[in-house]
Amino acid sequence: MRDPPFSHRVVSPAYSLNRLGGLCVSMESYRFFWSREVALAQHNLSEAWQSTPEDHRVFTRVPFAHSVRWFSGDGEGGVATVRNISRSGASVSLGRYLRPGPVVRIAFDGFEYAGGAVDVQALTVWCRPEAGAPDRFIAGFKFVQGERRTLGAVSEVFYAAIRQYAETHDLH
Repeated sequence: MRDPPFSHRVVSPAYSLNRLGGLCVSMESYRFFWSREVALAQHNLSEAWQSTPEDHRVFTRVPFAHSVRWFSGDGEGGVATVRNISRSGASVSLGRYLRPGPVVRIAFDGFEYAGGAVDVQALTVWCRPEAGAPDRFIAGFKFVQGERRTLGAVSEVFYAAIRQYAETHDLH
């Protein structure tokens, strides 16, 4: 007898895998993994500048033209345009330089997930001037899986990017 599509297989007391490969983590484990993920990512930034951002990608990026709002922990913020997105991060074009390291909040305009706006935490991994636009910068963000709804919310936006790409390239 086959497992139902969303059944869970216990891997350890901290987390389990559903049949589709999704990770299901308890709230206590979320807090632990989130703080560990941020600490490890910030620790590895000193070595990351030596290689290109593309070297560190695990998931496929999909081109996506969409506006977002970003907010830093020190009260700064602004509007940016997503260039591409994956289930683990995004590249955006913005009007100022962001120092790699800090975690920011990114709000995807016009998207909702589980009754709320899509607003996720992301680690600033890299930032560089945009070619041909001296007053613009391109930044790379890694989504921080610190909140239970982050993966679902990011997936909602990612699938919209796939749909947008299919429609603009007549692939539907």
